[in-house]
Amino acid sequence: MNLLAYRILGLSKETSIRINIDNKFQEVLAGWNGMLRVENLRIPFPYTHVVNLLTFIFVFGAPFIYTSRTQNWAENDVLLFASLLLGVAFYGLEDMARKCQHPLGWDPEDHDLEIFGIRLNLDGQEMAKICGVQEPMEFMPYSELFDDLPDFFQVMSYKSYLQTTSVSMEGKIPLIPRRPGE
Repeated sequence: MNLLAYRILGLSKETSIRINIDNKFQEVLAGWNGMLRVENLRIPFPYTHVVNLLTFIFVFGAPFIYTSRTQNWAENDVLLFASLLLGVAFYGLEDMARKCQHPLGWDPEDHDLEIFGIRLNLDGQEMAKICGVQEPMEFMPYSELFDDLPDFFQVMSYKSYLQTTSVSMEGKIPLIPRRPGE
Protein backbone atom coordinates (compact mmCIF):
# COMPACT_ATOMS: atom_id res chain seq x y z
CA MET A 1 0.00 0.00 0.00
CA ASN A 2 2.79 2.40 0.89
CA LEU A 3 4.67 1.49 -2.28
CA LEU A 4 1.62 2.47 -4.33
CA ALA A 5 1.36 5.79 -2.49
CA TYR A 6 5.04 6.52 -3.09
CA ARG A 7 4.68 5.62 -6.77
CA ILE A 8 1.79 8.07 -7.09
CA LEU A 9 3.97 10.76 -5.51
CA GLY A 10 6.69 9.95 -8.02
CA LEU A 11 9.23 8.51 -5.58
CA SER A 12 11.37 5.57 -6.60
CA LYS A 13 11.09 2.13 -5.02
CA GLU A 14 14.45 2.55 -3.32
CA THR A 15 13.41 5.85 -1.73
CA SER A 16 10.11 4.41 -0.53
CA ILE A 17 11.86 1.43 1.07
CA ARG A 18 14.28 3.74 2.85
CA ILE A 19 11.39 5.88 4.12
CA ASN A 20 9.64 2.74 5.41
CA ILE A 21 12.82 1.58 7.13
CA ASP A 22 13.24 5.00 8.71
CA ASN A 23 9.64 4.92 9.95
CA LYS A 24 10.14 1.46 11.48
CA PHE A 25 13.30 2.60 13.26
CA GLN A 26 11.42 5.61 14.63
CA GLU A 27 8.69 3.27 15.96
CA VAL A 28 11.31 1.05 17.63
CA LEU A 29 13.00 4.08 19.17
CA ALA A 30 9.66 5.40 20.46
CA GLY A 31 8.95 2.02 22.07
CA TRP A 32 12.42 1.89 23.60
CA ASN A 33 12.05 5.41 25.02
CA GLY A 34 8.68 4.41 26.49
CA MET A 35 10.28 1.42 28.23
CA LEU A 36 13.07 3.60 29.59
CA ARG A 37 10.52 6.11 30.88
CA VAL A 38 8.74 3.30 32.77
CA GLU A 39 12.03 1.98 34.13
CA ASN A 40 13.30 5.37 35.31
CA LEU A 41 10.01 6.33 37.00
CA ARG A 42 10.68 6.38 40.72
CA ILE A 43 8.05 6.12 43.43
CA PRO A 44 8.36 9.14 45.77
CA PHE A 45 10.03 8.36 49.09
CA PRO A 46 7.19 9.75 51.29
CA TYR A 47 4.72 7.42 49.54
CA THR A 48 7.02 4.42 50.02
CA HIS A 49 7.59 5.36 53.66
CA VAL A 50 3.84 5.66 54.40
CA VAL A 51 3.12 2.32 52.71
CA ASN A 52 5.88 0.61 54.72
CA LEU A 53 4.65 2.18 57.97
CA LEU A 54 1.01 1.18 57.36
CA THR A 55 2.08 -2.35 56.42
CA PHE A 56 4.14 -2.64 59.60
CA ILE A 57 1.26 -1.37 61.79
CA PHE A 58 -1.28 -3.66 60.14
CA VAL A 59 0.91 -6.77 60.19
CA PHE A 60 1.85 -6.40 63.83
CA GLY A 61 -1.55 -5.03 64.90
CA ALA A 62 -3.64 -7.81 63.37
CA PRO A 63 -2.70 -10.48 65.98
CA PHE A 64 -3.90 -8.20 68.79
CA ILE A 65 -7.25 -7.77 67.05
CA TYR A 66 -7.63 -11.54 66.84
CA THR A 67 -6.45 -12.02 70.44
CA SER A 68 -8.93 -9.55 71.88
CA ARG A 69 -11.78 -11.82 70.73
CA THR A 70 -10.47 -15.01 72.37
CA GLN A 71 -8.39 -13.40 75.16
CA ASN A 72 -5.80 -16.18 75.21
CA TRP A 73 -3.07 -17.17 72.74
CA ALA A 74 -2.61 -20.58 74.30
CA GLU A 75 -6.19 -21.63 73.59
CA ASN A 76 -5.94 -21.22 69.85
CA ASP A 77 -2.72 -21.93 67.95
CA VAL A 78 -4.38 -20.90 64.71
CA LEU A 79 -4.08 -17.24 65.77
CA LEU A 80 -0.30 -17.42 65.93
CA PHE A 81 -0.14 -19.22 62.59
CA ALA A 82 -2.54 -16.71 60.99
CA SER A 83 -0.50 -13.72 62.22
CA LEU A 84 2.75 -15.26 60.95
CA LEU A 85 1.14 -16.06 57.60
CA LEU A 86 -0.17 -12.49 57.36
CA GLY A 87 3.29 -11.08 58.04
CA VAL A 88 4.96 -13.30 55.46
CA ALA A 89 2.28 -12.49 52.87
CA PHE A 90 2.46 -8.71 53.28
CA TYR A 91 6.24 -8.51 53.39
CA GLY A 92 6.45 -10.93 50.45
CA LEU A 93 4.17 -8.64 48.43
CA GLU A 94 6.29 -5.65 49.38
CA ASP A 95 9.47 -7.42 48.27
CA MET A 96 7.85 -8.45 44.99
CA ALA A 97 6.73 -4.85 44.36
CA ARG A 98 10.27 -3.62 45.05
CA LYS A 99 11.68 -6.05 42.48
CA CYS A 100 9.09 -4.99 39.89
CA GLN A 101 10.21 -1.35 40.14
CA HIS A 102 13.19 -2.04 37.83
CA PRO A 103 12.04 -4.46 35.08
CA LEU A 104 15.02 -3.94 32.73
CA GLY A 105 17.88 -4.90 35.05
CA TRP A 106 20.15 -7.95 35.21
CA ASP A 107 18.20 -9.96 37.81
CA PRO A 108 16.83 -13.38 36.74
CA GLU A 109 13.21 -12.18 36.98
CA ASP A 110 13.82 -9.10 34.78
CA HIS A 111 13.01 -8.85 31.08
CA ASP A 112 15.74 -10.13 28.77
CA LEU A 113 16.14 -7.59 25.96
CA GLU A 114 19.31 -9.04 24.45
CA ILE A 115 17.44 -11.33 22.05
CA PHE A 116 15.41 -8.35 20.79
CA GLY A 117 18.62 -6.45 20.09
CA ILE A 118 20.08 -9.37 18.16
CA ARG A 119 16.88 -9.77 16.13
CA LEU A 120 16.81 -6.03 15.43
CA ASN A 121 20.38 -6.16 14.15
CA LEU A 122 19.63 -9.16 11.93
CA ASP A 123 16.59 -7.35 10.52
CA GLY A 124 18.73 -4.26 9.93
CA GLN A 125 21.25 -6.31 7.98
CA GLU A 126 18.50 -7.80 5.84
CA MET A 127 17.04 -4.35 5.16
CA ALA A 128 20.47 -3.05 4.24
CA LYS A 129 20.88 -5.91 1.76
CA ILE A 130 17.46 -5.18 0.24
CA CYS A 131 18.30 -1.48 -0.16
CA GLY A 132 21.67 -2.33 -1.67
CA VAL A 133 23.75 -0.75 1.10
CA GLN A 134 27.22 -2.28 1.00
CA GLU A 135 28.85 -1.94 4.44
CA PRO A 136 28.32 1.80 5.05
CA MET A 137 30.62 1.70 8.07
CA GLU A 138 32.73 -0.79 9.93
CA PHE A 139 30.81 -2.58 12.68
CA MET A 140 32.04 -4.13 15.89
CA PRO A 141 30.98 -7.80 15.94
CA TYR A 142 28.64 -8.80 18.74
CA SER A 143 31.17 -11.28 20.09
CA GLU A 144 33.65 -8.46 20.83
CA LEU A 145 31.21 -6.56 23.04
CA PHE A 146 31.60 -8.78 26.09
CA ASP A 147 35.32 -9.57 25.78
CA ASP A 148 36.41 -6.97 28.35
CA LEU A 149 33.55 -7.45 30.83
CA PRO A 150 33.71 -9.64 33.96
CA ASP A 151 31.97 -13.02 33.83
CA PHE A 152 28.91 -11.96 35.85
CA PHE A 153 27.92 -9.55 33.05
CA GLN A 154 27.95 -12.27 30.40
CA VAL A 155 24.29 -13.26 30.46
CA MET A 156 24.33 -15.04 27.12
CA SER A 157 27.40 -15.28 24.98
CA TYR A 158 27.39 -14.93 21.22
CA LYS A 159 28.38 -18.58 20.73
CA SER A 160 25.59 -19.85 23.00
CA TYR A 161 23.11 -17.69 21.05
CA LEU A 162 24.26 -19.23 17.78
CA GLN A 163 23.97 -22.72 19.28
CA THR A 164 20.39 -22.14 20.46
CA THR A 165 19.21 -20.67 17.13
CA SER A 166 19.63 -21.60 13.50
CA VAL A 167 21.57 -18.40 12.73
CA SER A 168 25.07 -18.84 11.35
CA MET A 169 26.41 -15.37 10.70
CA GLU A 170 30.05 -16.12 11.63
CA GLY A 171 30.58 -12.99 13.73
CA LYS A 172 28.74 -10.63 11.38
CA ILE A 173 26.09 -9.38 13.80
CA PRO A 174 26.74 -5.64 14.17
CA LEU A 175 25.72 -3.93 17.37
CA ILE A 176 27.84 -0.85 17.86
CA PRO A 177 29.09 1.15 14.89
CA ARG A 178 32.80 1.79 15.10
CA ARG A 179 34.31 4.74 13.26
CA PRO A 180 36.91 3.74 10.68
CA GLY A 181 40.40 4.00 12.10
CA GLU A 182 39.52 3.23 15.74
